[in-house]
Amino acid sequence: MIFDLAYYPDERGPYNYNPNLNSQGFLNNPRQNFGAITRAITSDIDFDNANVEYIEFWLLDPFIPGENGRILDGRFDQNNTTGGDLYLNLGNVSEDVLPDGRHGFENGLPIDGANASNTTENTWGRVTNQQYITNAFDNSQGARENQDIGLDGLRGTQEQEFASFQDFVNFVNTNITDPTRRAQILNDISADDFRYYLGDDLDAAGVPILARYKDFNGQENNSPIGTTTGGFTPSATNTPDNEDLNIDNTVSNVEAYYQYRISIRPNDLQVGRNYVIDEVRTANNVTGEEVSWYQFRIPVREFEEKLAI
Repeated sequence: MIFDLAYYPDERGPYNYNPNLNSQGFLNNPRQNFGAITRAITSDIDFDNANVEYIEFWLLDPFIPGENGRILDGRFDQNNTTGGDLYLNLGNVSEDVLPDGRHGFENGLPIDGANASNTTENTWGRVTNQQYITNAFDNSQGARENQDIGLDGLRGTQEQEFASFQDFVNFVNTNITDPTRRAQILNDISADDFRYYLGDDLDAAGVPILARYKDFNGQENNSPIGTTTGGFTPSATNTPDNEDLNIDNTVSNVEAYYQYRISIRPNDLQVGRNYVIDEVRTANNVTGEEVSWYQFRIPVREFEEKLAI
């Protein structure tokens, strides 16, 4: 598995209604924030039985100097020189994205968009009252646009009017002085809109690669139908979004895991320390510039901390 990871600590993520924003609409205390990715282990979770002893991954040097190491995302044009900490939590992590104690899944939302039809309103939006049965959208005409709206169960326009979000909406209207940022936040109060990474408008604006993917993980309208444009369909998945990651038909809110901390700082990327066991120098195929890849190997039994919350 190969993936790129970008983190913007001063930007609020989906379903974050924290009003502690500056006049530009960014979080005031980015050092107090964290970003996380969660996925289910789909193989044998008994590591002794599966003979799993290590967590291994390769990391491209995040501190490449010069032009080729600059962060280009539309806001920043600079090199990374500081880094931070990477935490791995191995075990049970809550699946309850919207902490309401309910199982939210898009295909349980009413196909006609009716608020009172088999749903309950709570602080976090609308959630289905139906039992989860199949991992598929309803094929009835018009159903997709009423179901593919994110885990809050609300379209963008409904988010603006939803009672529980009004304090946040009022704060944005009153305190965000940048009109562009204010409009962006108000158009997507839950920050869950999907945006595909290709498009003539993005090309015309010269949007850099990192900015193109910023909203790719959004859940509202990430499974459209009949929208093929320029030979591609602007979608991320064809299945409904669901809080149940391991598909056991239960949403667990248990937090009990082993924690491992890896320092991603320039001085700690050295073979023989910080779980780094190898460094490979390779040339960039385009520029010929040599860059480093670091191999990390973390013994699963050498956890830093055992947590049960």
